Amino acid sequence: QLVNSYKNSDKIQILCNFGILTTGFDSPKTNMAFITRPTQSVVLYSQMAGRATRGPRAGGNENCKVITVIDPIPGFRNIGEGFNYWEDIWDE
Repeated sequence: QLVNSYKNSDKIQILCNFGILTTGFDSPKTNMAFITRPTQSVVLYSQMAGRATRGPRAGGNENCKVITVIDPIPGFRNIGEGFNYWEDIWDE
C-alpha cells in the first residue's frame, strides 16, 4: 500500500528499504537514490542507481541525484566506479 501510494500520488515522497526495491521496481518519478548498501555487483548497483537515472527518454526525470555512502567496506562507492567496470568493452 505504501509503495503504491509513493508511485501513484504525492502523499509519500520518500521510501526507505533494504533489498526490496532493487530489481523489478518501476517508478519513473523517482529522482533521487541514496545508496548505503555496499555491493560488488555492477548489475545490482546499476539497478539501484537506475531507480533515479532513467532520464526523459525512458519516462524519467530530466534531473536526478545519486548519493552513494563511501565506506571502507569493499564494493562500488560511486556510479563512476561502476561504469569503469565496463571500460574495456567501451574502449576501441
